[in-house]
This record gives sequence, structure tokens and C-alpha cells, in this order.
Amino acid sequence: MRKYISILILLLALFVHSGQAQDVAQESSSTRSTKDIYRYVKGKVYKQQYYLNEFKINSGNLLWANNQVFNSTHQYYYSFLGEATPILRMVTVISKVADKNYYAEFLYGNQGDLIYCYEKQNDRDSFDFEELHAYFEAGLCVNLLIDQAIIDVKNTSYNEKLKTLQSVGSFYSERFQEDMKEF
Repeated sequence: MRKYISILILLLALFVHSGQAQDVAQESSSTRSTKDIYRYVKGKVYKQQYYLNEFKINSGNLLWANNQVFNSTHQYYYSFLGEATPILRMVTVISKVADKNYYAEFLYGNQGDLIYCYEKQNDRDSFDFEELHAYFEAGLCVNLLIDQAIIDVKNTSYNEKLKTLQSVGSFYSERFQEDMKEF
């Protein structure tokens, strides 16, 4: 009996490992590189090794004009190149509108270009997904995952969403640069 259980566990482990290998094989090298950068940046954020500028809207959770609770927090994580050049690494946006929660991360490369965006929300009335992962290279989406499903970026109904993400990502980057000019 132990022999059969051991064989079953081994086969299950091989099956899971082969599935993970197929997922990695479908990723481009730029996507794998971006995932490495993301893990590096998130590690530094977790260890509080980046500077943080935080902007809060309605931090007291008072009712907004539409009689619903609304608040939003924008966090800009950055470091300095040399002594005077700020480099934006990540922006997180956490918002709540009534019972809906929205979370987004924008990851930037060393040149200030958007390389990754992650969105998660529980607003199925407004969105047809719960999680979105978009990987960018040279201003183009090279890999898109919607609720863990790989989406063909050439033939997608998410083109407008991707344009919006790039626009919002550029806005946060430009806002950061403007804010940092004052210091």
C-alpha cells in the first residue's frame, strides 16, 4: 500500500512540475525578466528599502458626495541614482468605493518606462475580470493574463484596457517627476 501511495505522489509531483514547465515555456524572456524585477522590487518594498511618498484621499473614511464611503491611497516607491536623480520603481493604488475594493500596481524599468501592471478588484458589475497581469516592453503589451488565462495580445478585446493602463501608468510617472522637481 505504501508503495502505491509513493508512486501516486511521485506521478502527481511530475504532473505538476510539467505543467509549470509549460507555463514558463510560453513566457517570453522579457516577461521572465520583468517577473524577476518585480520580485526584487517587492522584496525591497517589504523590507522598507525604498523611499515612499504617499498621497491619501479621504483618509478618515467619511461619506463622499454620493453618500458612500470612498478613499484612495497612492504610494510611490523610489530610490535615487547617484545623489540627486529619483528613480520611480513602483506605484500602488488602493481604493475603496462603498463595498468595492480596487488594487493596482505599476512597475517601472530603470528608464522610467512602464513594464508591468497588476489589477485586482471585486467589482464584477463594472469589470469582466477579477485579476489582470499585463507585461510591457517598448510601450507594447507582450503578455496578458486575465484571471490566470493567457490572452492573445494581438487579437484581444482588452486593447482599450491596455491603452488605459499605459496612460494611467504614464500619468503616475509624470506626476512623480513633477513632484520630485520641487525637492
